[in-house]
Amino acid sequence: MKIDAYIEELTKDSDVDGPAKEKLKALIEQTAALGFDVLQITNGHDFYSALGASLRAELGERKTAQSFGSECEMHIQLCFTREDFVATELFENIRMWERANPMFALLCPTLNELKINDDKAA
Repeated sequence: MKIDAYIEELTKDSDVDGPAKEKLKALIEQTAALGFDVLQITNGHDFYSALGASLRAELGERKTAQSFGSECEMHIQLCFTREDFVATELFENIRMWERANPMFALLCPTLNELKINDDKAA
């Protein structure tokens, strides 16, 4: 990842100066070196914001309005029907995580019902 380009994109409309950007870069590099589980680095809306920034910098030359986090989220959601999502490994991973962490519900009940009905039909 081009950290400098990413930081420039994220801070372009802010008052963040050169020394603060260098400090941010050092923190990113230090955190990356810790070797966290990549499935735990970011969640939900933060991911879409980072994807949008990457589409403006490293992954492409998209315009800002085309790559707001909410725009990225909407377009990815449009790629899947509910049935398609239920059939993914991601859906199964989320279900397993929910079972291991019963205090937290990530999936809406209708998705779980859809999967249960799908399993019965199989």
